[in-house]
This record gives sequence, structure tokens and C-alpha cells, in this order.
Amino acid sequence: ATSEMLEILAKIKPDLCTLVPEGRQELTTEGGLNMEVVFEDFKSRVFPEIRKTDTKISLFLDPNEKDIELAGELGADCIELHTGNYANANTPEKIQIELERLKTAAEKIYSLGMNVSGGHGLNQQNLKEFITNVPHLVEVSIGHALVGDSLFDGLDTTVKKYLSILGTA
Repeated sequence: ATSEMLEILAKIKPDLCTLVPEGRQELTTEGGLNMEVVFEDFKSRVFPEIRKTDTKISLFLDPNEKDIELAGELGADCIELHTGNYANANTPEKIQIELERLKTAAEKIYSLGMNVSGGHGLNQQNLKEFITNVPHLVEVSIGHALVGDSLFDGLDTTVKKYLSILGTA
């Protein structure tokens, strides 16, 4: 959350801003924020700047209780759960373990009064099981898979397929 990015946010005033960790060499985010590392900066600088606007604040977190509790202390509006471990799980047992972690995290987020969303690696093959098992979801992020699928099936068809999975088509 550089000063330059906060200035852009203040000018644009989006409805929602999701803060994610970004490694210098990463092609895509590979995990959630480490709240113990960013907490003081977010508390003293980042959140106060964003709160000058009407922009809601979402934090991209791994499904662990301590980070969720710290997000609640900051007054985050939403937590986007990092679903990469679930998406990469390659056995039924590992899938169930990750779904349970995500479900427990979603319950905690909801109990603290924040919205629950999820994203990273979700696609047509794993989305239904995710939304069926993880409660309180208000949003899912499906960028890469949707674009990739649309190269083969077209954007209109692909969006309709995802909406069907989500039960909104």
C-alpha cells in the first residue's frame, strides 16, 4: 500500500479495495497478508487514509485465526480468503482438509462482522465444491480461469457456465 497507490485510490474512490501481498518476482499472489507484519502500518497509515473515502476495505488472507482476528481489530469490512491451497490439493483427503480450514475461517470472519469472499485458483472444476462447503460467501474472484476458459469457449459462454455453477444463471 504505497503512498502512490493510496493517492490513486483517493482519486478514483472505488467501492472496494482489496489489499494483497505482492512479492517482487511473483506473477500472481501466492498467499495471504502476514497481519503481524503489516498490522501497525495498516493501523496507523493505510486504514486511516482509505477511511477518508467511502471505500470498503478487504484483506486477502490465508485461512488462519490470528490473521483474521487482527483484521477484525483493524475494522476490515471483508476478508478474501486465499483458496490456493484448496485449488492445488490433489487428493480427496487434502481437499477436505482445505475445505474445513476455509469453512472454519469463514465462520470466524462472519462472527466478527466482516464479509467473506474467496479467490485464487478457483475454476469450473472446483468452484461448486467450494461454494457448497464454505458458508457466508458474498463474492468469489475467478479472473485467470475465466479468461483462460473464454479463449476456448468464448467470453459469453464461459460467463454463463460460471453463473450456472454459482446458481445465478
